[in-house]
Order: sequence, then C-alpha cells, then structure tokens
Amino acid sequence: MSGAVRGRALRAPRPGCCGWERDSWTGRWMAVRDRSTLTHTFVAQSLAVVEGPADPQSSPSLLQNAVAVSGIMAAVLGQIRLFAPAETVVFEGATGTGKSYLAQALHEASGRRGAFIDVSAGEFEPGLALDQLFGHVRGAFTGALSRHRGLFAEAEGGTLLIDEFHLLRHSQQAMLIRALERRVYRPIGYERDVPVTCAVLVGVEEGLDRLVARGRMRANLRSRLGHCVVRMPTLDERRDEIASLAHRFLGQCPMATHAADGPSRFGPDALGVLEVANYPANLRDLREVVKAGYLRARGRDEVCVEHLPEWVRVPLQYDRRMDHATKQRLAEWALRTSGGHVGRAAKRIGVHRNTVTALLAENRRRAEASNGNVEHQRGAGA
Repeated sequence: MSGAVRGRALRAPRPGCCGWERDSWTGRWMAVRDRSTLTHTFVAQSLAVVEGPADPQSSPSLLQNAVAVSGIMAAVLGQIRLFAPAETVVFEGATGTGKSYLAQALHEASGRRGAFIDVSAGEFEPGLALDQLFGHVRGAFTGALSRHRGLFAEAEGGTLLIDEFHLLRHSQQAMLIRALERRVYRPIGYERDVPVTCAVLVGVEEGLDRLVARGRMRANLRSRLGHCVVRMPTLDERRDEIASLAHRFLGQCPMATHAADGPSRFGPDALGVLEVANYPANLRDLREVVKAGYLRARGRDEVCVEHLPEWVRVPLQYDRRMDHATKQRLAEWALRTSGGHVGRAAKRIGVHRNTVTALLAENRRRAEASNGNVEHQRGAGA
C-alpha cells in the first residue's frame, strides 16, 4: 500500500478491506470494506505505539522516587505494579494521601504512550459534563463553531484520572457507564462510536460500597469499576515515614519556593515535633508545614521548632492536659526513637512506663479494628 502518515507506512489492511480512510474525529486511520461503508474497527494502536517503545529514561521513575519505608506503603507500590495494565483502577483514600501522584506512577509503569490527564470531578459543570468528557463536533449545537476534544480524546492512548469521583451527580455518573463497560463513547453530534483507548482511574475518599450505601454512587456504576482497588494509607498510618517524607519535601523547597537560601536539614527537636503532630490533610499538610518552616528559617543551617507553624508545635514531653490522640502519637514516637524499648520511651517523654504501655495497647486495638473494617469492606465488595 502506498499511503503513509508523517513518513511512517501504515499497516496492510486486514483481509476483506480495500484500504484506509482517516476518521474525522480521532484522526486515526480506519479500515474500509467498501467505498461507502466504514468499519467500526479502528487501528488498535496509535501511530506513536506502532513506532516502537520509547527510549529508556535515565531519571528514576515515580515509583522509584516514592517514599516506602513502611510495609503498608511497600504493599501499595506492589499493587501499583500489579494493576498497571488494568483498564480501570480505583484509588481509595482521604484527601492529601497521594492519590494523584501514585495514579501518575501507575500510568508511567503501564508503558502507555498517551498523555496522563488529571481532572477533579468538582470541575465538571452540571450542564456541560457530557461535553467536557466526550467533546462535540462542529455544528453539534448552537454556538459550536469548532470541534471540541473531550477528556477521553485528550487522554487517547494514555490515562485519565477522575479524582473526587464521589462529587459527580448520579446523572453525570450515568454518562460513564457505557464508556467503562463497552469501552466506547460518542461525542455530541457525531454519528459513530469512538473507542476508549485510555485507562480510566478513579479517585474516591472512601470505599465504593460505602459510597453506594450512602447514595453517593450508582450501584450499576460501582459494578463497572471492577475490583482493582488501591487503598491509600493516611499519614497517621505512615508515622515511621514522616522523617523521610519531611526530608524529601525540604529538598524540594528551593525549587518550590524560588528561594535557595534556606536550610538543608532539621534540628532534632523539629523533626520530632513533625513526627508527633497531627495532619488532617495528610501529605499535603506536611508538605506545607515543611515549606513554611523552610521560609522562616532562611539564612540558617537548620529548621528549628520555632520556625514551624504554631499549630504543629507539640511538646515532646508528656502532659496530662494533652488530648488523648496527641498522647498516643507521642507514645508511638517515643517507642520508635527508643529502639522499641518501653522503659527508655517512658523516660524520654517523662512518664511512667505503665502509661506508655496502656497508650500503645490502645493504638494496637485501634489499628486492628481499622484493618478489620477494611477487610470487611473488601469482602463485601468481592
């Protein structure tokens, strides 16, 4: 065949097809059975994939850069690698737990050559969601003076992440059922179905079955999302990684703040305070706290306690007036920094060892109950 696209020869048409014709919506080449009728079978791969694999990157991958000191995060990264080829993956976790970062890491691990498109469901306009997702052709409605490519077209051959999926209205969720189940969609005003060639990732703040039970997700959509679920741990579940994460964020501060005269390390007490503090917005809070400390400590060698925002300055000595959650975090920190020795941990924070033992026992019971709830939710959704 003589046809070519940008210097690359097209594949030979499949048996029974007489040639190729470019589709007006996707720009792909389609097999033609006769001169008047086009098949609905598009070329399975984009031309970028036909060219061959990308050159290996010399820089570390997003997965290699992820902080995973704890067993819980090592398991999460293992799931990312396992689910990388999947067409649909759900990221379940509270705000600020890193869903977007690991979704992009999954895209990178998948080897997909298309773009990674990250959008929040909160950005969809009530009357425009269909257009935003699937696009429209010129003249599809009054005012449609040109073609608009939707998010599925922008993510062609790549990955589309719809974060905060639970914010979608039921009518908007219904628009995605066909795209997820049959892997096709139809732009507004277009006469044919277009294949979905991207992976669809979904970010939610709680379990899918819980969302269905609370009326925040359609039951018939939940079944289409499958069971490739990555549960993102909160920062409270990753307390042993806070020091590593804080150092990572501190190293990013010169570029993030455009100020190169800040410190490159933490004072010992400052790091301890960061490990004990509470972070409602998880990694997002920790990153912003470190950034604030960096800016306040410009011109100095270390970030000290006085440079940190006041709301995270937790005393590293036991005080009866502390709220119970802070006492528990303090006991855990003392145990970690005392090599697991309860007596030394108690001495470190100035309290009797029986108090530390009781606080640690409460923490264990809470962790076991939390793990049991997660396994129950997974079992119910299986």
